[in-house]
Amino acid sequence: MGLPSTGAISLNQIHVEAGGASGTQASINDADIRGIIGKASGATSSFSEFRGKSATIPDASTAGRRKANGDLLEVAAYAIKGSGDADAEACVEFQLRKITNGFEVRVRHVPVTGVDNDGNGPLFYTNAGNSSSLTSSFRRVLVVTGTELDSYKMNWNLVSGYMDSSPTTRYTDSNLVASEDVFYSNSVRYKVFRIYAYAPQNGYNTRPGIIDMTFYGRKSGVPDRELGTYRIDLKATAESSSEIAIT
Repeated sequence: MGLPSTGAISLNQIHVEAGGASGTQASINDADIRGIIGKASGATSSFSEFRGKSATIPDASTAGRRKANGDLLEVAAYAIKGSGDADAEACVEFQLRKITNGFEVRVRHVPVTGVDNDGNGPLFYTNAGNSSSLTSSFRRVLVVTGTELDSYKMNWNLVSGYMDSSPTTRYTDSNLVASEDVFYSNSVRYKVFRIYAYAPQNGYNTRPGIIDMTFYGRKSGVPDRELGTYRIDLKATAESSSEIAIT
């Protein structure tokens, strides 16, 4: 349910939020009470720190950026060469990070090989199906507030197409790279997904990729919670042609 975000707050309210019975004995140093705000045993705490906090993992907000058919976003890259081979890559980068009183997931378009805009553009989609540009700046897609998560994780599944996951080309520090099905207590982690398309001379090639991603939160004393499942649609198109002189 969560504690009040304003006004007076009592130890009994905090104890009930932690799962205790109203009117029973409790102290602010009890493990279940400390767990609400993530404090260690013996650490100094004040009642004001509990305002707006929850003992459970609250619902996540999707920030309105989901396509009507369930897709989170589409990113497309297009490359064409009049002579010789052509290649293009579509790429997105996810950032998972702890924030004050919560957790968020952000995403951005990563410019890579080829022309990173095919006319339809790399786009976000709202619940109504309306689109807006996906830029190289991070945009929030999920946020949880009102709780101190101990850790978080992400899972992904390649639904169709071809996918190359290459975070090491962006991050030299392995402590920044998110692996699948691993809970992290770090303040921030990243994951890059890339689709590659190659077209030989006089050829055409496109390899779309659809990836489902699921995010989870963990908090001591309560069950792990799925925070949201999203779909990424990556498209990379390369086209190559050669002019042949007729004599």
